[in-house]
Amino acid sequence: MPRKATGQLVWKASGWHGRFWSLIDGERVRVCVKLDTTHKPVAKIKLARLVAEADAAATATTTATRATIARTAKRNETFSEACERVYLLREAAGLDITADLPLLRRIAFEVIGHLDVAVVETGHVNTIFDSIQAAGLELASAHRMRYALRAVFKQLKREGLQRVCPTVDASFPVYEKKVGKERAVLSDAEFEAYLSWEGTRRYATFEFERKVMSCVSRMFGGLRISDITALRWESLDSESGQFAWGFAPRQKTKRPQRLEIPEQLRPVLREWWQREGKKTSGLVFAARYGATAGEQRKKFSCAVELRRDLMAAFEAHGTPRRGSRRWTELFTETEFTKPVDFHSFRRAFCQGLADAEVSAQTAATLAGHSSLKTHSIYLRNADRARSVPEAALPKLVSIKALGLGTTKEKVAKTTATPFDALAEASMIFASLRGSVEWSLRGEDNGTPGFSGVSGEEKALSVPEPDSTTVVRDSRTTIPPVWGAQVVALPAGARVDVIDLLRAIDVALLRGEPHRARRLVAAVLRAMGADDRAVGGDDGDVAAE
Repeated sequence: MPRKATGQLVWKASGWHGRFWSLIDGERVRVCVKLDTTHKPVAKIKLARLVAEADAAATATTTATRATIARTAKRNETFSEACERVYLLREAAGLDITADLPLLRRIAFEVIGHLDVAVVETGHVNTIFDSIQAAGLELASAHRMRYALRAVFKQLKREGLQRVCPTVDASFPVYEKKVGKERAVLSDAEFEAYLSWEGTRRYATFEFERKVMSCVSRMFGGLRISDITALRWESLDSESGQFAWGFAPRQKTKRPQRLEIPEQLRPVLREWWQREGKKTSGLVFAARYGATAGEQRKKFSCAVELRRDLMAAFEAHGTPRRGSRRWTELFTETEFTKPVDFHSFRRAFCQGLADAEVSAQTAATLAGHSSLKTHSIYLRNADRARSVPEAALPKLVSIKALGLGTTKEKVAKTTATPFDALAEASMIFASLRGSVEWSLRGEDNGTPGFSGVSGEEKALSVPEPDSTTVVRDSRTTIPPVWGAQVVALPAGARVDVIDLLRAIDVALLRGEPHRARRLVAAVLRAMGADDRAVGGDDGDVAAE
C-alpha cells in the first residue's frame, strides 16, 4: 500500500513554504508554495489542506494552476474547516464528539461556517446563540453550543490562529423562565414491586438484565447508564463469585472508584454472573444482538423498555393503579415532574445517602460527583414533601380562638395519597380523644408496629364504663397531639393511638388500602363515631 502523501515544510527567509506533488497542466510536478506565515502550526494546517486538494484533483483527473495553488496557500481555514479538523483531533484523543459536532453543523456552520477563523468575533458568537433561540431550541442547547465553540477556539488560540476566545464575552439572549421539573423517582416499595415481578417468558433475559442494571445503579455508587455499559467483569471481584468489591468506571469524570459492593447486591450479581457462564473478563452488559453483538453499547437508552416493565409490574402488584396520580407522575410528564427513566435510580441513590444523614462530602464522593453543587442537584426530589420545623411556625395560642378554622363543611369523597390518609386519620383521632374511652380485644397477629391487634372489625368493641381503667404508659414518649391515653382491659391487653396509626401507615405503604380502610373504620366505630364520620361502610373518608 503506497504511503500517504504529507508534503514537506521548508523554512526560508520570508517564512514557511510547503513542498508537495501536484497535477499541473496535465503533468505531475513537485511545487514549492509560500504559506504566508511564520508560525509552524499554522503552516502545517495549510500544507495539509494543499496536499488534500492536490490528491483530490489527481483522483478526479483534473488539473490545477500555480495561481489557484497560491491562492489556496494564502487563505486561512474557514470556521467549518477548523471545526471539522479540531473535532477529529478530539475524537482521536478518545473524547465523545457525538453531541457537539452535529450541533455545530446544524447551527454554527450556517451562520459563520464560510468565515475566516481569524475574523470571528464575539458578535458572530452572539448571532449563533440568537439562531439557536430562533430555531426553537432550549437554553440547554445554547450552553452546549458555547461548550462546543469554546473547544474549537481554545485549540485555535493554541495554534496561534486566534488571540482571544470570542466566547468569553458572548452572552445568551433572554429566555422565558420555565418550571424546573424534577425527574420522578421510584419509592422503595415501588422498587421492590418491580424486582419481585416475574416478567414474561418471551423476554425474560432482557427483563432480568434490566433488573440487574437497575440494582447496580441503585446500590453500587449510583452508576450512570454509560458507566453500566462500560462495566467489565475484571473490574469486579468475580473470580470466586464473592463480589465483595468492584471499580465503578465513571465514564463522565474519567476517575474510576473502588467501592464495596453492598450485601443486598451480591446475590443479584452472582446470579447474573452464573447466567453469563461465570465469565472473568469482558463486558458485564454487552450488546446482545445486531452487528455490534458482544461489543459495548453506544448511546444506549432503555427508558422506554424500563417504563414498559414498570407498568407491567405495577399492574400485577396492584399499586399504583393505572390512571392514578402516582401513575401519571411516573410515566408521563406533568406540570412539576418528568417521567421516570434509568437515571432515576442514580437520583434515588443520592437521596438515600441524604436520608441516611451521610455528610455532603462523603455522599458526593460515593456518587462520583466532581463538586458539591452538582451533588445538590440530585437532592431536588419532587416526590418528597418538605416539612417546616415546628419552631419556625408562629407562636399562636389557638387558631380556633382567633375565629379561624371553625367552619364545618361536608367532606367530599376523594382518592388521596397515603400521607393524606394518615393526616386525616390523625385529625379524627385528635378530635375524638379525651371524649370517648375505647378498648381493644383480640390476639396478636404479628403485625409490625401494631401490638395486640387482629386487624378485623369484630376484634374492636366499646367496653362497659366500669370494666376498664384508664392508665398512662410510661414506657414511651407520645406526641401531645395524639395524647397518651391508654386503655387497659381486664385481660391485660394494652394498645395506644400511636400503635394504631403506625399499623395504618404500614398497611398503606405495603399497598393494602383495603386493610387500612377497615382498621380506621373499625377503630372509629369502637370510639363511638357515627357512619358520617366514618364515611360509610368502608370508611372511605377516613382512609381512602
